[in-house]
Amino acid sequence: MTKLIKGLIVLALFGAMLFIAPNIMHQQGYILFSLGNWTLEGSVVQFIIVITVTVLILLAVWLIVKYLVLFLIRPSKWWQDRYARTHANFFQTGVDYMALGQWKSAAEQFLKVKRISKKQTAAELALVCAARANNPELSDDITKRLASNFELSDANQQFASLLILVQQQQFPEALVLLNKLNLPVLKQTTAFQQLWLAIQLNNHAWSEVNKQLTKMHKQALKQSSGAVEEWNLHLYETFNMAFVSYITQYSTNQLQQVWDQLSKANQQINSVSEAYVAAIASQGVSQHIENLLCDSMSHSGNQWVLNNVRRCYKIAGKVHMDKLFTLVQKQINKNQEDKVLLTIFAYLAAGQKDNQLAKQALEQVIYSNKNKLDTTLYANVLAELGEVRRSVEVFQTIS
Repeated sequence: MTKLIKGLIVLALFGAMLFIAPNIMHQQGYILFSLGNWTLEGSVVQFIIVITVTVLILLAVWLIVKYLVLFLIRPSKWWQDRYARTHANFFQTGVDYMALGQWKSAAEQFLKVKRISKKQTAAELALVCAARANNPELSDDITKRLASNFELSDANQQFASLLILVQQQQFPEALVLLNKLNLPVLKQTTAFQQLWLAIQLNNHAWSEVNKQLTKMHKQALKQSSGAVEEWNLHLYETFNMAFVSYITQYSTNQLQQVWDQLSKANQQINSVSEAYVAAIASQGVSQHIENLLCDSMSHSGNQWVLNNVRRCYKIAGKVHMDKLFTLVQKQINKNQEDKVLLTIFAYLAAGQKDNQLAKQALEQVIYSNKNKLDTTLYANVLAELGEVRRSVEVFQTIS
């Protein structure tokens, strides 16, 4: 259409020039063509009108022929092109809304896509948008609309459906769908495995988790450092949530029985054991934690012990563990430069109310560790020793 308008404008300008030129030259304007015995003559205005009408007639004939071909001879080509353009616009608009974080609007656009080549992807993205919106009503609405317009058989679509159920904390329903899929979890993506763990753990399916976790963890450790860090964080958060809910539903003693039934390999996954310690510490039970830390220190390492001691301090406000204090003190005598051991020792000394000893240990590590919780401990120790002004100054450095 733009080309047609441009052509008409050029034609009009050309005609205007032919019409105006003779008047500018103060002449009548007369055209004569002579070819042998054939002669064509007339005024400039007559020639402009004839040429313009002829061009318009030819253009009209060309358009009529073109659309007759499209509508009568090749109608599918025209409809396909128009269909593709329209639904490409729906798809692209949905992607644009996703980029803006407008999940509901994005889902609405994806639901309008009916083009076969884009339909599957659009359905998956609509479910992803519903999941990201974290809006139960929107999720239910989109799921129902998809069920009536799409075949939800693809694994990626099922993944989004599982994610929606997990976000709504409908774990029994999610487990039913997961069992229906019957997918070999070890052959799935890490994202699917994380979702699988969340569903199994929140249904307290400990035996199933115990069976698969070690292999899944080994697979995850082969990824990049960033992916491994995210995997470990997910393990901690998911297990901690499941452990706490199990304590709430049953008891701490029963959770300890569950823990004892896990394989040694699974117990020695740092994120899992840290989640367990945090769950027990939230109930104020320290004797069991102390035994676990002492028994696991040799194979899990000093950093693992420090992580758990910090968590206990953050939850309870103190870490009173006589057995672990003695064990760490012996190790420090062998290696007085180990800053991790010194930090553990400081927490335990403060738990023993030996604040002077805790202060001495902290002052060897506090300026290089730059840990907020360690700095908080240091400020509290100073306050206990009566160094209030210095304690306030240290608190002010915590950002």
